[in-house]
Amino acid sequence: MAIDMGHSLCLSRVLITACEAEWEVVAAKGTLGGEFQDATSLQECLDLCLADPECVAADFGNQAPFFCFLHSNRSLNENEDYFNPFIFQHVLKSRCDEGKRKGLRFDVTFWYYQFKAITGIMCQIMVII
Repeated sequence: MAIDMGHSLCLSRVLITACEAEWEVVAAKGTLGGEFQDATSLQECLDLCLADPECVAADFGNQAPFFCFLHSNRSLNENEDYFNPFIFQHVLKSRCDEGKRKGLRFDVTFWYYQFKAITGIMCQIMVII
């Protein structure tokens, strides 16, 4: 990620907070006992898992008809695994808290106005992700 504030003198202080969940992906593996979810994309399936505080893994079938099964610790550890070349199991390794998942936080307003008042240079903020 890069931050461009339009002029090299504009960048006085920027605080960025961003976080993404970390997943371990296991190809061709599913686990019995998951809870079926109506998701038609991998991202939708992973988002459903992240929205459920008890979810620790998601099985996603990547061929039509697509399917998504969410797992708690209990369903993941007490049920049998099975082989399927069209399933990818995503095991949640770290979850971000709700505040961090919502995006980036910038602490530039005060510094921008202070800098503009002294120099007259206008600083524009553009975030490139």
